[in-house]
Amino acid sequence: MAQPTVKVKYPVDIIWIIKEDNNFKNKTKHGKTITSSYGATYYLKLYPNGHDAKTEGQTEFFMFLELGSHKNVVANISYSIETANWFVKWEFNYQKSGGKGTRCCKNEDFYDPTKRFCVNGNCIFKIKGSLTVNEEIKISPKDDVVSCKKQRLSEMLWEDSDNKDFTIFAKGKEIKVHKHIIAVYYPVFAGIFKSGMKEAKNGKVEIPNYSFEIVEIIVKLCYDLDIPGNLIFDHRTELFKFVDQYLMDSIKVKFQTN
Repeated sequence: MAQPTVKVKYPVDIIWIIKEDNNFKNKTKHGKTITSSYGATYYLKLYPNGHDAKTEGQTEFFMFLELGSHKNVVANISYSIETANWFVKWEFNYQKSGGKGTRCCKNEDFYDPTKRFCVNGNCIFKIKGSLTVNEEIKISPKDDVVSCKKQRLSEMLWEDSDNKDFTIFAKGKEIKVHKHIIAVYYPVFAGIFKSGMKEAKNGKVEIPNYSFEIVEIIVKLCYDLDIPGNLIFDHRTELFKFVDQYLMDSIKVKFQTN
């Protein structure tokens, strides 16, 4: 007997910072390839002058998906470039590996500084949504869709001050957190919690050399909270330095750059 299946939604939440270099107007940009926990991989492409003769003169964003062992994956995605006040939502059923394109605007508008698609030499492209796959799993026939409910849970945890059991200090200010959440994203902190060091015993730690705002952004990303794209851009150098120092690759993916 074939195993029953259940639809499972996996969240997508990425900030892609695209640099406006010498080849920006005529060279396709390729975002970082992301391998998901369910076996599929996906990546983004920017076509600055269309992907074929029919779309020449248009700026397009594509999301490419390699299905792996899945027969189909349903993408429900929203794109945004906040500085240009540009937003679009789309849904597509990937029944085979390939790409789904979305037209942004005429390429002359995309490069027009007054349209603000690019600000200070960068385009900050945000992607949010979900990928839904069919998973073989033992489940009651009455069940239909299982959703991760990521955003709702993350906000509840962030606001749960009563059960936070650790304090992070930066530049004289404090952020209260849950140790079990921080340990997932901070390998260094996971080691501290297990070692019995004085920081673990005292329930607090000081993070030197970084501003409170940098530390707060990182902690909020650990809770899967939304961070404005311009804030990521303004602090990008220190943020990348932080995640490299603390070996936080899973956080680094959230503001990948190209």
